Amino acid sequence: MTRSPRLVTRCLKLARPSDPGCETRIREVLEGREGIYRVDVLPLRHQVAVTYDLCHLRLATIEGWLGDAGFSLDVSIIPRLHRQWVHFTEENEANHQAHLPHCCNKPPVNRRTAR
Repeated sequence: MTRSPRLVTRCLKLARPSDPGCETRIREVLEGREGIYRVDVLPLRHQVAVTYDLCHLRLATIEGWLGDAGFSLDVSIIPRLHRQWVHFTEENEANHQAHLPHCCNKPPVNRRTAR
């Protein structure tokens, strides 16, 4: 059974102002990877907006790819708490998608109309 894509868009704030070649390097790192649908670099805001399929990727993976490429994310309190909250909600949603309900969670059959 194939699942329909669960697309989400997240904005990641970079720690330092971007240099002129930063936009192309970010696109090289992220575009073409399985599960990523769109990458927008917002240089005036020092942000990267990534649209990805939650069934294939998590934000932590994208953060790791950016970190491996030499980009550091903003570690001030608000962006860091927001990323942690997103990690938590993504794990909850992934666990919810993987959950198979028990047979007792099915609604009862109306015996009068089932005959």
